[in-house]
Amino acid sequence: MGGDYPFGNFAPLTDGTLANAKPDHFFGARPEQLNRQIRDELSDFIVPSTQKDHPIAPNFFQEAKGPDGSPAVATRQACYDGAVGARGIYKLQSYKQDEPAYDNKAYTITSTYQAGQLMLYTTHPTAPRESDGRSEYIMTPLRSFAMTDNPDTFRSGACAYRNARDWAKERRDEFIKSANERHTQARSELLSTSEREATSEPTIILEDSDTSTTFDEAEFHDAAQWSFAHTNDSAEDPPASTKHTKRARIGTSSINRASGKSLQN
Repeated sequence: MGGDYPFGNFAPLTDGTLANAKPDHFFGARPEQLNRQIRDELSDFIVPSTQKDHPIAPNFFQEAKGPDGSPAVATRQACYDGAVGARGIYKLQSYKQDEPAYDNKAYTITSTYQAGQLMLYTTHPTAPRESDGRSEYIMTPLRSFAMTDNPDTFRSGACAYRNARDWAKERRDEFIKSANERHTQARSELLSTSEREATSEPTIILEDSDTSTTFDEAEFHDAAQWSFAHTNDSAEDPPASTKHTKRARIGTSSINRASGKSLQN
């Protein structure tokens, strides 16, 4: 649990003119729950503070006001809190996914308390209306309780608050676990691909056209000179599968015949 400090590490939710969110209380995950590389990649969306030991991926928030506080201000603050929280959960859902995870479901809960009234809300993102637009965040009233009315309403409100907080934690842990698994799978696939490429033999393709060979003319002459200097002592010449190797065989045979004539003379 954290609270009462600004979310200074988050990327702006709009055009940067809004002040950083600063919820009175919020609940998030321990940093070590999420793979460090994922934390670094999604830092602007799930790591609220530059203090690396503070909770990450918050998705349950509380705003409280005193007797003279404004319920409207508390609601706007809760709306802002819920939007940045829902954005972080959405980023976790979409991590290493082929498509953005817009499922129109809420996994972020906010609450306000003012003058004995407890209000619970949900927040979820929707896809941008335009291809280059921003996501929109919808805040929906969930429950309300008059905490100072009687013992029954207090117990009902306290129970609903606790259940909502626990439910938000379950969803948060679920998305963190899924993101860790996708990261591990992607890393394993990358390592497997690298190992296959490292162990595979390179294939050299020689074409009849001099411009389509896989090595230049100088390299060919070097190879031909090496073949001339190291002739094959066996009775059979190696098979010629390309134009260049045929030229190398002709050169070798000519030298052998020339050597034979010299010995006969």
